[in-house]
Amino acid sequence: LKKIDLFGLLILFIPHSIILGNYVLNLNIAIVILFGIYKFHKKILEKFNLYRYQILLLLLFLFVNIFFSHTPLITSKGVLGLIKHLLLFTLLYFWLYQNKYNFIFFLLSSSLGILLVSSSVIFELVYNLLNNISYDRLSGFFNEEKIAGSYITKLLFFLILFLFLEKKKKYFFLIFSFVMISILLTGD
Repeated sequence: LKKIDLFGLLILFIPHSIILGNYVLNLNIAIVILFGIYKFHKKILEKFNLYRYQILLLLLFLFVNIFFSHTPLITSKGVLGLIKHLLLFTLLYFWLYQNKYNFIFFLLSSSLGILLVSSSVIFELVYNLLNNISYDRLSGFFNEEKIAGSYITKLLFFLILFLFLEKKKKYFFLIFSFVMISILLTGD
């Protein structure tokens, strides 16, 4: 963990910032992009020079798309979201190749997020049963938003990959069953 800097910690916080809501997630991504551009500006310029025609063609296509759109404001918002995600994934790519342990740290962080949400769903079930509270779908930390199962299933790949890469096969069935039960409890 001594090799993880502030930029790495912000990336590792992304799966957990999803739990905290859109504001925290978008703020975290904005900070990751700003720090990442500062940290990897030389590599970004290298890749830009290597792929400049493809990047310029993409930007031209996006501007033409906005120009011919019936709702330019909504289309512009979508284009900005696309550019944000392209920048994020480019910076994530640079960060993952910077250190061979970064990938394992990212898998571990995502796995901990899944286990945290799964535990909150199980805890909510036990709490509801002990207090005779009726429920239709469990949501864990997400309260009124019934997205716990969606969060778990979308990040489940990272947990499975972490368990295989770290050779945690003896825990695989136990952890996988725990997570699958929590998904079933959410109704997803």
